Amino acid sequence: MKNKINWLVLAILWFIINTILLCIPGKKIPQVGFLHLIPQFDKIVHIFLFAILSFLFCKTSKKKNYWIVAILCAVYGMVMEFVQKNYIPNRSFDIWDIVADTVGSFAALMVLLKQKNNFYD
Repeated sequence: MKNKINWLVLAILWFIINTILLCIPGKKIPQVGFLHLIPQFDKIVHIFLFAILSFLFCKTSKKKNYWIVAILCAVYGMVMEFVQKNYIPNRSFDIWDIVADTVGSFAALMVLLKQKNNFYD
């Protein structure tokens, strides 16, 4: 039980960090040296953000609910695109960000489903 609580705390903290990062106004996003040279770098970031989010929330759940968790994480990514479009200055809607969020959410699901022994279930 204690492990589930630890995973939940990490998942909630990561959710908050994700939300903060996704709500930074466009002009305030730092430009880090060479990273803009990496093709589709922001999509890679989205994949990792949502893979970690999905992984952490899955660890708080029973294995039979992992699919629901991954779907909810992907929906959260979709909702955040609409939030960016409508409420965050200098941010826009990008369908490919939704695709990257979904890929990340389901990549974590696939990794967890392939584990032979899940220590916390």
